[in-house]
Amino acid sequence: MKLAIAALCVSGVLGAQAPALTAATPSRAVRAAAARDDSPDAVRWKQALAEADSLAAAGRNGPARKRYRAVIDEQLAAGQYPSEAYWQLTNSYFFHDDDFRAAETLEELAAAASRFGDPAMELRATFESAIMFQRHKVNARVAPKVERVRALLKSPVIDRELKESIERRMVGG
Repeated sequence: MKLAIAALCVSGVLGAQAPALTAATPSRAVRAAAARDDSPDAVRWKQALAEADSLAAAGRNGPARKRYRAVIDEQLAAGQYPSEAYWQLTNSYFFHDDDFRAAETLEELAAAASRFGDPAMELRATFESAIMFQRHKVNARVAPKVERVRALLKSPVIDRELKESIERRMVGG
């Protein structure tokens, strides 16, 4: 699935126009580690995500969202990084015009990305949530995100291409 978001002006920081952004994925290292994990829990979570995706594709959004949330909760309880489940849940809200819940889910994803050491995902999720909260005029939640985005843009471990993509979407970035 793709997540396409139109950027809005955030205190003169976020651009007025933004290109479509494809669905974010965890860093290569995070994906590689997940692919090698063939533990019973990992297999069960992959199956649960596939089931949730099927429910979403069939238009059964409520059950799909419950399934995504259950996977997130289970993975967090097991000390695992649920980036894919968070992103799919975000897409479910976004594609059904519930930007506020999508923003809240992205906010959760950014916090998890920070905890699990995925600064690229933290940057993506923080930036996109700032845009959505701005759309809802929740400026108290936007300003700290803009500050965090600026800090993450200075990270030496985040791919230059991603940083340039975010910077192009920012005014004065």
